[in-house]
Amino acid sequence: MAITWIQSTQGISGAGVTSFAGAYGTNTTANSYLLALGLVSGLTAVTMTATDTLGNTWTQIGSNMTDTINQYALFQVPKNVAAGANTVTLHSTVSSTLAMVIVEYTGQVQAGAPLDTSTFFGSGNTGAVTIGPIAGNQTNEEYIGIAWVNSAAAVVPNSGYTTRDATAQHIIIDQAFSGTGSRTGGWTFTASSVAAWLLSVKSTTSAAPATTTNWVSGYRSFVNKRGSGKLR
Repeated sequence: MAITWIQSTQGISGAGVTSFAGAYGTNTTANSYLLALGLVSGLTAVTMTATDTLGNTWTQIGSNMTDTINQYALFQVPKNVAAGANTVTLHSTVSSTLAMVIVEYTGQVQAGAPLDTSTFFGSGNTGAVTIGPIAGNQTNEEYIGIAWVNSAAAVVPNSGYTTRDATAQHIIIDQAFSGTGSRTGGWTFTASSVAAWLLSVKSTTSAAPATTTNWVSGYRSFVNKRGSGKLR
């Protein structure tokens, strides 16, 4: 089963708050893969956490990231506990303006951790954005780009990627790859101030690549050990 984007949305709080809630537009699906990108305005050291009304456990991917004006954190739920209406709350130890993007995918591996590798890109670039490279370790993985920008205007994804959502201040792109390898993600657009992650996520059909054996080399070694000194 391929990994499939279902929905995403964003919200921005007023100033001087320590929590901000946003709801998915439609009911989330049981066993789906949930992501939440949180933002706290300012550079004062902060701890961010996420909770939701379905009782999922949200874990942070890596550590907080910063650009010149904001701090960011990306959270995931590897396996959504139940179907139903779901509101996610971003919590901050610093009183500030908060923002959040919430995303739902389906089709991720159900046993173990679906996230394989990830990387962050933060810059004031205008025009072309390149995130990565990262190297997925299994076949049939989905590469997902999730970003907060000052304006999701005129987004054109890199070759092979599909723009799933480019609304207001967020961008979601993805592409499925059948084989392993080092890859980047990105897009061109007319805005700037980018904070973005690229994730490689294992699908239900992902597997470690098959290994091959050099039978000629092995046979040569066997014959030489037998004392012939050459391969017949």
